[in-house]
Parts: sequence; structure tokens; C-alpha cells
Amino acid sequence: MPLVGENTDGHNYIQNAFESGAKVSFCQPGKSSDTFGGAIIEVDSTLDALQKLAKYYRSKFRIPFIGVSGSVGKTTTKEMI
Repeated sequence: MPLVGENTDGHNYIQNAFESGAKVSFCQPGKSSDTFGGAIIEVDSTLDALQKLAKYYRSKFRIPFIGVSGSVGKTTTKEMI
């Protein structure tokens, strides 16, 4: 998912993702290329598209979700959950 950050632009890595096996990628207007070699879904904002896709995917399940964050102990906590 090519997100645009302060220091880099994920659109620079779309080609590499396709070469590594990705079949489709979101892309913001003006950032796509015919040479990518995969399907491109052009969206106004890749961040908004990713959030909407995640919301849709979560709606397919009727189970509780637990978020674990922090800089220490995430893997241990995940295993205990």
C-alpha cells in the first residue's frame, strides 16, 4: 500500500512490490505508471482507501478485536492473548 510520508513516498516501491508477487496496488493520481506490470486502483488518497478496506474486512467477522501496542512485550502479550 503506497502511503505518502514525510521522508519517503510508498509509490516509489510499487514496481518492487509487483516484482515480488503483488497483483494489485492502490495509487494516487499522477503517481502511476504503465510499466508497473500489475493492476492499479487509482484513489484520491491511499491512506483513506486502506482505512476503508480495513473497515470492510473487519465487518466480515463477528469476533472481538484486540489491539496491542507499545515498544516492549507485544509478542509475549499476543501469545498470552
